Parts: sequence; C-alpha cells; structure tokens
Amino acid sequence: AVVSTQSTGGVAIRSCNPFPVALPALVWKPLVGVKPTLDDLVEIDQFCGKCLDGLLHAEENGITSENFSFIFFETFTTSLSDGSQIDLVPNGSSIAVTFENRLDYIDLVEKVRLFESSKKVAALRKGLGEVVSFPLLDILTWEELELMICGPTTIDLSVLKEKHTAYQGFEEGDKSISMLWEVLEGFSHKERSLFLRFACGRERLPQNNPHFLLTIAKLYDGSEVLPRASTCSSMFKMPEYKSIETMRNKILLAITSCGEIDNDFTVNR
Repeated sequence: AVVSTQSTGGVAIRSCNPFPVALPALVWKPLVGVKPTLDDLVEIDQFCGKCLDGLLHAEENGITSENFSFIFFETFTTSLSDGSQIDLVPNGSSIAVTFENRLDYIDLVEKVRLFESSKKVAALRKGLGEVVSFPLLDILTWEELELMICGPTTIDLSVLKEKHTAYQGFEEGDKSISMLWEVLEGFSHKERSLFLRFACGRERLPQNNPHFLLTIAKLYDGSEVLPRASTCSSMFKMPEYKSIETMRNKILLAITSCGEIDNDFTVNR
C-alpha cells in the first residue's frame, strides 16, 4: 500500500513504529495549533534571528536614531529558507530600515519567515488528521507529538533488553550475552543507534510496541568473524568472541562500515 507523505506521521503513531524525521519546532508547533516564535526562527536561521533580536533591543544596546545607520544596513527585504529574497513591501529593496521603522520591519519579517511554509504544514496537519483525530492533536504539546512520531532520540538499553530482545543459540545468562550488553553500555548514543540500524534497519526504539523483537543469534563460523544481520527479521548474528575487546572492535567495525539496511550485508576484510 502507498501511504501519503502527509499521513506517514499518523501511521507512525498508530503502528507504534517511529518515523525519525528531523523537523524544527517551527513545523511541529503549528501541527498542534501553537504559534511559532522568534526563538523558533533562530533555530533554523541564526543570522536572521539575531539580527531581529538586535533591532528589537536596539535602545538597550545604546543604539539611537543618530548612530543606527552606521550599524544596520537592512532594507525591507528578507531571505527565505530556499535562499530567495523577497520584498516585504512594494519596492522594499529601495526602502532602508531606520531606527523609527525598525519595529515594522521586525513584524513583517516574522510574519513572512515564521509562516512561509504554512501551506505545507497545513497539508501535514490534514494528513495527520486522516489517521489521528484532531482533538488528540490539539491536546498534545509539540514535544509530545514529535516523540510519538519519531520515537526517543536515545536508546534505553534496559527497555531493549527486557522488552524487545530474544536469543537464538544463546541463553540470556551466557557470557557472550553479558559481554554484548556491556559493550552496548559503553557505546555512545550514536553508536547504539548505528547498532540498531545495522541489526534492524531502524535507528530508534518503537514506543509501546510489544511486537518489535531483536533476536541475538549465534554464528558458528569461528570466533574472529564479523557480526552479520538480517534486517528484515531484526536479527543480529555474532560468534562467541574470546574477549570483550574483540567483540567491541568487531561490532564497531561492522556498524560503522555498513550502511545497507535492505539486504544481509557482511563487511569483507
């Protein structure tokens, strides 16, 4: 089945399978009916945000109508996210921003920049509403919506171990399994995400999905081979390594060298 881009987030919520998409608060907030602020603009365009903040607090910084033109050289134009420049008023490129009209300029830039993607965001919200009811969206904070769609940004190993792991050829109390969890404990959040991507084709743990299971399977090809994975069945395969250092090095080599998630991939040396 083909799922529209707009409703993918809703499917992620309904299926409890994360869809990690990097969107700024400028997008998340309108999806739950919250108006973006200047701080959200700073997140995606620091230069523009700081310029507006400097204009807004000009008097506090000792800027007056006499010295304003020596510090600010703006006209009534602004650059959009795609790099294009537009006039904020007719012939805006010929109208200088002055100490007296600076607040009008700030207001116009905020209106344009904060809502330049309003039609696209409205389409996203409409798509979400096809799968998740609007009343639910309207009671969520934007942070809660992001978490429900994208999943946690960090991997909680206790959750992975206790709720989402099975063993094939190993027992939970085996030395190799204890070594594996110790290795993962020592990994950074990025390395844990790479491990999960290597094994399962996903970088984040699902929220409240009891059906997701990572299987740790034993390889019988010798104790020096690299680990392998079957992402379609969420299976991580490894031999009984002789030391934790060897295990760590072999796993790191595999997860950092392999970007494939659509077939079983083995790093060859």
